Amino acid sequence: MIAAVFAVAGENNETAVRVVQAFIDTFTCLLIALIVFEISRREHVRRQGLARWALFLSAICPFSANYAASILTEVPMTFLWTVATLFGIRALKGRASGRNWFYCGLFTGGATLFRPESPLLLGIFLILLILKERSALDWRAVITGGSLMGAALLIVLLPWTVRNGVTLKTFQPLAPRYAQDEDEYVTAGYFDWCKTWLWTYRDVTLFLFPLETEDIRQNALPASATHDQAEREKVLGLIRLHNREGDSLSPESDREFAAVAAHRRAEHPLRYYVTLPFLRSVAMWFTPRTEILNLEGKLVPISEAWENDPIDFVFTSFLFLVNLGYISLAACGLVRVFHHSKSIVDPEFLGCLFLVAIIAIRTVFFAYFAFPEPRYVLESYPELIASGAFTFIRNN
Repeated sequence: MIAAVFAVAGENNETAVRVVQAFIDTFTCLLIALIVFEISRREHVRRQGLARWALFLSAICPFSANYAASILTEVPMTFLWTVATLFGIRALKGRASGRNWFYCGLFTGGATLFRPESPLLLGIFLILLILKERSALDWRAVITGGSLMGAALLIVLLPWTVRNGVTLKTFQPLAPRYAQDEDEYVTAGYFDWCKTWLWTYRDVTLFLFPLETEDIRQNALPASATHDQAEREKVLGLIRLHNREGDSLSPESDREFAAVAAHRRAEHPLRYYVTLPFLRSVAMWFTPRTEILNLEGKLVPISEAWENDPIDFVFTSFLFLVNLGYISLAACGLVRVFHHSKSIVDPEFLGCLFLVAIIAIRTVFFAYFAFPEPRYVLESYPELIASGAFTFIRNN
């Protein structure tokens, strides 16, 4: 996308990219309203009312708007994911289902080119299709829908796969996990060690971002990063070696970190597989989302944050409350829908079940397979906003 904008507006014209992303983000707001309109089973006028609420909540949301000014994958990825969601919901309702399943796969393929976890969406739709057709045992509809989505996805990924085969001499249909170059060494052992204790975005900025650019601050290492004094001395020694070697981590040091990670994982499996993913999920969702703003983003301890910068604290608190408000609205809307739905195959119930599934599965995926950057769940905000719109349904 950036290459296309540069080709039209001039090389390295980042302002043009931001303008394009602003239009894409605005159109995403309309798509969220259409999703709510499609899910609702109420009469036309009330469906329009719910869609307007969704549009309003989308338009005033500051978090996606912030990323429109940042040249990252969030805005185009969210747009493509939301379009795919709309077509999938229409297909679940049986409206030209074959064509809509195909379009769902196409746009999911487009999102996959930006973020490789995107095919999760098709898996969720396939599960919901099975739930929808289970009473009629219409496996033909399930197989047809799944095949059309899969075929469309492969069509989009095929050119990228062929390109990688020709230029890199490797089979690579998706972007590599660590976005590394072909011959670039990946410090997987260090990352593995970080996953045995790291769950806050603050520690991401202190221990991941500086790894290849600057020294790692030894005094910032929290107590939870090591099990005992001997392990702490070993880890600090490896960090000092990294700092002396010019902001790079040698393969030997990386293997040492991998050994520490394996030991910690074996000693505390419950913390590694349950507690830490849960904490990462909380950290990604309950945040002021100030990571790309000129704000420190610190709220606790409250007295210290206020004394350091009262204005920063006020803005950060406001954004935290806004984020909490969107989450609360979504919870309220889902409770109202699930309470008033008559069965699991109720279109409104099934649609909101999809919204819950997509939020939950994306959150779990990133809690286990990535580090807790708040932007990773921003792509689920359309589903969160759509859920929140149902808070304003009328019972009569």
